Amino acid sequence: MKPVRLTMQAFGSYGKKTVIDFTVPNQNLFLITGDTGAGKTTIFDAMVFAIYGQASSVMNRKEGTELQSQYADPQAEPFVEFVFLEKEGEREAEYTVRRIPKHIRPKQRGKGMVDVSASLTLWMPDGTEYPQKEAQKKIEEIVGLTREQFMQIAMIAQGEFMELLRAKSEDKKPIFRKLFHTDRYQQIVEDLGERKREKEKNLGILKTFCQAEIGHLVLPALEDPQKTLKNQGAEVSETQGNLQEAEKEQRENLQRLRELKEKILKSDQLSIVDLEELMERLEGMNGWLSDKKKEAELAWKMAEEERNRAETAWVQGEETEKRFVQYEQVKTEKERQNQRLKEDAEKEEKGAEILAAWEIKNAWEQYEEVLKRKETIEKSMEKLQRLLPGLKENLELAERQLTESKTRWQSEANTFAKTEEQVHQALKILEELSENRTKEKNCQTQNKELEEKEALLLKQQEEQKKETEQWKEVQEATAQAEVLAEQWKLKREIYENRKKDAMLLETLEIECLQGKEKLEEQRKCYEKAREQYLIKNQQFLEIQSRFFDAQAGILAKEKLIPGSPCPVCGSLTHPSPCILEPEEEELTREQVKQYQDQVQEAQKKMAKESEKAAKLESHQQAKEAERLLKQEELRNQGVFYTAGKGKEWLKEEAQKLNEERKNIREQLQSARQAKQKLKELEEEKERQETEQKTLAEERVRLKTEYEKVRERIEELEKENIFEYRESALKHLNLQKRKTETAREQYEKQEKTEKQLRSEKEEKETLLKEFENRLPLEKERSTELQKRYEEMLTASGKSEKTWKNLTEMYTRIQGTEYQKEAREAAKTASALEAALKTAKESLEGKKRPDRDALLEQKEIQTKKAQLSGEDFQTLRRMYETDQTVYHTLNPKLAERQELLKELQAVSHLYLTLAGKVSGARMDIETYVQRYYLEQILYSANEKFYQMSAGQYELRLCDLEKAGIGKNRGLDLMVYSNVTGKEREIRTLSGGESFMAALSLALGMADQIQESSAAINLDILFIDEGFGSLDEHSRNQAVKVLQQLAGGSKLIGIISHVSELKQEIEDQLIVEKTESGSNVRWQIS
Repeated sequence: MKPVRLTMQAFGSYGKKTVIDFTVPNQNLFLITGDTGAGKTTIFDAMVFAIYGQASSVMNRKEGTELQSQYADPQAEPFVEFVFLEKEGEREAEYTVRRIPKHIRPKQRGKGMVDVSASLTLWMPDGTEYPQKEAQKKIEEIVGLTREQFMQIAMIAQGEFMELLRAKSEDKKPIFRKLFHTDRYQQIVEDLGERKREKEKNLGILKTFCQAEIGHLVLPALEDPQKTLKNQGAEVSETQGNLQEAEKEQRENLQRLRELKEKILKSDQLSIVDLEELMERLEGMNGWLSDKKKEAELAWKMAEEERNRAETAWVQGEETEKRFVQYEQVKTEKERQNQRLKEDAEKEEKGAEILAAWEIKNAWEQYEEVLKRKETIEKSMEKLQRLLPGLKENLELAERQLTESKTRWQSEANTFAKTEEQVHQALKILEELSENRTKEKNCQTQNKELEEKEALLLKQQEEQKKETEQWKEVQEATAQAEVLAEQWKLKREIYENRKKDAMLLETLEIECLQGKEKLEEQRKCYEKAREQYLIKNQQFLEIQSRFFDAQAGILAKEKLIPGSPCPVCGSLTHPSPCILEPEEEELTREQVKQYQDQVQEAQKKMAKESEKAAKLESHQQAKEAERLLKQEELRNQGVFYTAGKGKEWLKEEAQKLNEERKNIREQLQSARQAKQKLKELEEEKERQETEQKTLAEERVRLKTEYEKVRERIEELEKENIFEYRESALKHLNLQKRKTETAREQYEKQEKTEKQLRSEKEEKETLLKEFENRLPLEKERSTELQKRYEEMLTASGKSEKTWKNLTEMYTRIQGTEYQKEAREAAKTASALEAALKTAKESLEGKKRPDRDALLEQKEIQTKKAQLSGEDFQTLRRMYETDQTVYHTLNPKLAERQELLKELQAVSHLYLTLAGKVSGARMDIETYVQRYYLEQILYSANEKFYQMSAGQYELRLCDLEKAGIGKNRGLDLMVYSNVTGKEREIRTLSGGESFMAALSLALGMADQIQESSAAINLDILFIDEGFGSLDEHSRNQAVKVLQQLAGGSKLIGIISHVSELKQEIEDQLIVEKTESGSNVRWQIS
């Protein structure tokens, strides 16, 4: 990807529409300069926003309304449009991205602001617009990088790589994880950790389960053997010896089981030894409990039999006692019943008398009721016979009035139907007449509009004809623009090649001058080393001579004895033997050897300096030859380039090319514009001809339609009987009201007639019914009177007597008297029978001793209860402990297998997670070291050049990387001068910047190499050059110039003034009251 043009409006600090053309600079390395806060970094933010929809670095993320400029008019739409080239095979395709951020704007109506959603548009090389929903995915597919990767490759931000350079391994790891996709190794460690925790959890669950089961154990407390035997009714002396040993052994077993249970329940770790011992002892105890359970069960069954016998005896005694009590009660009740016999007879007689009186009263009331009904019927018949003649006369009058009102209503209804039909027909005619008059007006209006359109169309055709002639003249004038553009590209290519050669020549000249200085310095170093060598050598020869002389003097002093021959000359006299100075006597062979070593060291240093000087001289001669060769090549091409005038020539040539390109671009733009305009004018001409034809057809259609409408209007005016619609409706409503009035009168008369008829028929029916009922009521009255008199005579009582009885007593009281008498008789008979039965059942029996029987029952019940509790306690204890045993037994093997798996997983996890003492580097760090070594290989190429061969970056040694803590990704710096490594933090500010810049460039190279489809020809470097000295800055710029020597476009964002002198092409960013502005300053 290579940028072509960036357009910003109302974005960040750029208020007005700002266009940056990246094809303007002559060199691929340019400087973006301006004051702090002017908007230099915003240029890169805009590119990132256009591609990915987010701006700035991860640490200072901006999106949405934060990107809308405060310097722009609120009505101005914020957007970024980015045009870039992307290689597709051998050719370059141009893509255009236009992105509008989420923003706010004033409402079109009323006050206040409204939110506007973000949008994205992508134009493909063929000019088509890509579907908006899939545009973002397509852009990332074209670029081939995620936003994070793009930020790392295309932008070296302020301080971010410096932080990465000095960060600890644990801080670098998440960054490299995203970059190298090593999260799978982290996942492996996390999965192993999870498996380890799962195994530990399962082991803990098993431990808790076992402890819970052991907690369920019920351990018996052994009784005293003497007491146990007494309870079983045996003699102590007979069995004491046999049980003593067994009881002692079982007591010890139980005591040990209690200790093991308590120990396991309180322990944090489950001891397999304790668990196995507990299981073994538990098995023995369960056997003992089984025997004890059987013994207790037998004793319990015997006690139950005794209890049943005692309970049966007590029940029988209670039954006998109950019969004695019942006999006494029946006998007493029988005596009381005999005393009440006279009373019950009187009640029986009184009840019969009361009921008879009530029967007489019932017959008398029936007679009275029938007599009253007969009298009521006679009175009603007399009244009805008086009313019926008047009702008949009123009904006949109502029938005549009903017939008259019906005739009148039907007449009005017929008249209304005719009127309604006439009015409806008139309304249709009036409506159609109105529609046709409207159509008439519309036809006239449309005809007038068509005349105006035809006049306007003729005028437009004349103007279009003139404009077409003008654009044809422009097209003819710019016909050669494309040929000139191709010629310019060829000239530009020749210029670029000569420019590269000239820049290389300039670099060679600088290197030759620097080489001469270095060679001169090296020669001085050699002369100095030679001088030191000669001094050291002279000192050594003198010391050596003195040492030899001293050795000879010592020999003479020791060997020359008067009278003895000299070992040299043989003389027997020695008149002048050697006399040694004190310092000469102290001179040793080791001191001489020390001087000799110093001479050899000085000789080596002189040889080394001589070798360096020879290499520099050879290198200088090669550079000088290369410079002369390149100068001769340029001279042969007609370029007389010298160090002083070379830049002026390049500047003049570039200015000529820029002026020529500007003219060609204007001609090309005019040619393209003329071609487009002529095409549009031709399309407009065809549209106008089509429109003219359509207008003519429309006028013919309107004329025909107008004539038809006029003809129909004349016909309808002849047929119409009402002038207005309102008069027709008024006439219809008048007739409707007449009809409604007649109908209402008829309905009222009909209702009156029905009421009279209904009343007459009802009274006639009622009279007839009374005539039929009266004889029956008379007959019934006579029968009931006779029945009453007969009942009164039969009872032998007077009317006053029965009336007094019914007033004093109710019918229910009479019934109750009789009921009580009969119940008493039944009770007497029952008591007699019961007394006889009780007497017979007790014949030959004595009254039992209830207290003695109850005491015996309670004693046997208590014994059976105690025996049962003993048995149930032993049974529950045995079943519980047996269940615990069978539950725990399989868990022993399960625990062994689980512990084995945990040990294997734990060892693997601790190793890969770097949690082993002395090996703290985890597997992910180990894999990341591999990728980082590849990055450092590329980074060190740049760092070596920037630092003049002094430094290179290295990873912390593998043997030391895991000691104490994880230092696997820690960076060290190796000095080629001292031959030693040191911490990266010891570098100076300028050295750190160069190291960070090298690391960033190396990382960009590695990412780009890993994706063959990526062609990213852009790099922005944000600040950092202010910390470099002049030499380091020159070296860094030189490396960047080499990178920009190909097709990569490199922009340095900085306000360091010295860079303005070293980088000729500059994009100057200025901050004004209306926002940021940019302009190119080209060399």
